[in-house]
Parts: sequence; structure tokens; C-alpha cells
Amino acid sequence: MSALQFSYKKHYLSHIMRNSIELFPGATRIIAYYYDPILHGIKAIECDLENKIIEIKPLDFKKLKINDFDNFRKQRARFTWIDQELLIGSHSEDQLKISGEFKNHTLLLRFANQHDGNSDLLLIYFKNEESVFRMSGKPQKLSTELKHSLASVYVRNLDVIRKQIEQDASIDEIIRAHTQNKQNHENDLNKELSELRESQFTLIRSIANKMILRLLNIDEFHIEWKEEALIYLAKHFNDFDQIEKVLRKALIIALNETSNKDQISIEASHIITNDVIRQEEVNNQIAIRYQRTITMLDRYEEAASLLLKEQQSITGSNIGMNLQPPISAAAISDAIRKHASKISHLLNKNPERWSILRSHFKPIQNKLYIAPSAEQLAS
Repeated sequence: MSALQFSYKKHYLSHIMRNSIELFPGATRIIAYYYDPILHGIKAIECDLENKIIEIKPLDFKKLKINDFDNFRKQRARFTWIDQELLIGSHSEDQLKISGEFKNHTLLLRFANQHDGNSDLLLIYFKNEESVFRMSGKPQKLSTELKHSLASVYVRNLDVIRKQIEQDASIDEIIRAHTQNKQNHENDLNKELSELRESQFTLIRSIANKMILRLLNIDEFHIEWKEEALIYLAKHFNDFDQIEKVLRKALIIALNETSNKDQISIEASHIITNDVIRQEEVNNQIAIRYQRTITMLDRYEEAASLLLKEQQSITGSNIGMNLQPPISAAAISDAIRKHASKISHLLNKNPERWSILRSHFKPIQNKLYIAPSAEQLAS
């Protein structure tokens, strides 16, 4: 299962061990000995490669000469060729000694550990030099210089792998922190929206109850508001006269539908009357009627913005040349004349929009304070 995880989910030495067959051809065993910041202590793992199967297991500390490992962790040299008998076997109080060069088939690599100031250790066991580092058809011993060069290549390659793993872990930490912050922000917004909606429902419920009591002239009824009814009122009505008119009809419907005269339940279906539906249709028709004017103003505003950036005069002729397709100044004047009442209405209803046209284009400025008549709006 772990082999399917991102590499940075495990310690970098564990990732290296999982790829040890490809990284260290000819190796028979791998041991990692390192300080684990999560456990706040030393951890040792091993992997037997002779059967060509990667199976990482905890290493029994009783098999290690702990003093030797700790001594190696304090040293700074990036690599050392050693005799494996110096580290594995029965515990000995003898001083660590490097044996004859031709017996040193175990490569010990060191990686600085920033948490405790010592080094993490990776030990790579090779059976013998002849089978692993054969440079020709004949078995031969390797010189100290060549073994030094091979170890140096290993260290540089593994440093690249470690750096990439740590960078990926750092990126993942940033992304997770961002995701958590984003989730916290969304939770806060949802909480605020929920509280705002509840306050809005409370206000609408209070207003509606007062209106109903005034309409009924008695207070012996218990009014139960369904949430969908409050949602519909909040969404579609912001005028007291409208609310009172709708509630009067809803109350008539609810009173005559319920069998329990002491409790009245007002649902969304009581509020959604034909008058409401017709009003929504009218609103939609008005929105459709204004859409062409809005599109026209947006196009003129975009062209005016380009002219302003290029420090050109914002005239009908220049705006027309920057439209796609270009049109004449006369065509712009004609369009503004035909849409005059709608332009005035939109400018007054949307003071934050078309700011460049408002400030720099005289034909639009002339439409700012003209109150359109009902006949003009209907045109």
C-alpha cells in the first residue's frame, strides 16, 4: 500500500529503500538508521534484497552495535566504505576500526539531519567487489580512488532525490495549509450567511405576524411559517405594501384550507399566486427589454476604456472605430437617441457601472438625470 503513496508521505530514506533494486544493482541488503522527528527518537529499518523483493521491516536494535552507529552519526564525511562486521553482530566494546580495503564491501552514506544536528545513515551491503563492480571480463579488485568516485556519484544522486522529496513535501504543506485556510474561510462565510439568513427570516416573520394580526384583529391563532415560505418572501419581495398584499391572499388561502382553525400553517404554495407569477413574468420581460441597451453600453464602455489607456479623445468617432465591427459616429448617436429613456433608467439604477462613459462621453452624460416617463419605458 505504501508504494502507492506520494514519495514525501514517508521518510526520504524509506523512499530510497523502496527503489533500492534499481538504485543499487548488486546490493544484498539496505539499512537506514536515522532520527525521526515524528517519533522524537532513533528509528532503524532494513530491507533484504537477495530475493529481489522490497520488504521494509523495523530493525531489531539488538542486532546493532549501537555505539558504532551513534559514532557514525556524529561524523561529517558524506561516505565511508566499511566492513559490515563492524556494525552487525554481537556487541563489542572495541574501538571502531576500518579493516583492510578489500574487506570493505559496505557503503555507508550520511545525510545531514536538521532536527538533531547529526547525520542520517544509509548502509548499502554488497556481496563482493568482483560481482558488483566488475569493470572487465575478469574479476578484479577496485582501487580506493575508484570506490571513492562511485560513492561520490551515489551521494550526489541521492541528494537530488532527497531534495525533490523535501520540495514536494514543502509544496504539499503549503497546499494543505491553503486548503485548510480556504475551508475555514468558507465555513466562516457559511456561518455568517446562515446567521444573516436567520436574522432575515426573524425580521420577515415578525413583520408578517404583525401584519396578519392586524388583518385578523385577533391574536388567538398560532401562525406556523414554513421555511420555504420565508425564503420565497425574502427572495421576491422587499416592499411592505407588496408583502402585505401577498400575505393577505396567503392568509385567505391558508385559513380556508386548514381544518385546524387554531393553528395556521403558511407554506410557499400559499404565497406563489398568479399575481406573483405574473409579476415575475413582467420583471423578466423588462430585463429582456433592457438587455440590448445594457449590451450596447458595455461595448461602448470597453471601447472608451481602450481610448483612455491610449490617451485618445473619447468621441463618438473614436469609440466607433474601436468597436467590432467598427461603426460610424452617426450610428452611435442614432443608437443613443433610440435608447435614450432606457439609458437614463439604467444609469440611474446602476450608479457603479459605465463609469468612463459617465465621466468622459458627453452623449451619455446628457442622459444621466433625465427621468424616463412610463410611456418611454414601455417603448
